[in-house]
Amino acid sequence: MTRAAVLVHKKALLVEALGDLLPQELLTQWKRTFTLPWEAWLRGPLRARMDASFADPAPLLAAYLRPGGVRSVWRDFLAGKTTWSRPWSLYVLNEWCRRHLAA
Repeated sequence: MTRAAVLVHKKALLVEALGDLLPQELLTQWKRTFTLPWEAWLRGPLRARMDASFADPAPLLAAYLRPGGVRSVWRDFLAGKTTWSRPWSLYVLNEWCRRHLAA
């Protein structure tokens, strides 16, 4: 199987849906990934929402958290000491608990 045939095979859904509309050179390029700009989002448009969430943990979750621990993770992220995934995970957990475990 040629390199082009392998690439087209790996992009089968794309080729099936849009193959006749796409330039041939696109079909023969290696697949690429993309990274969402989580860090920029958390430092920018989502920052106020994250601050508010971490300042007020969901009541049923707060019982299991060390006081100030969540805010410490947020501060570490803002200081560049940890990756975006740590505060984002805590934010999602906190918001899920707030919405689904409300007393």
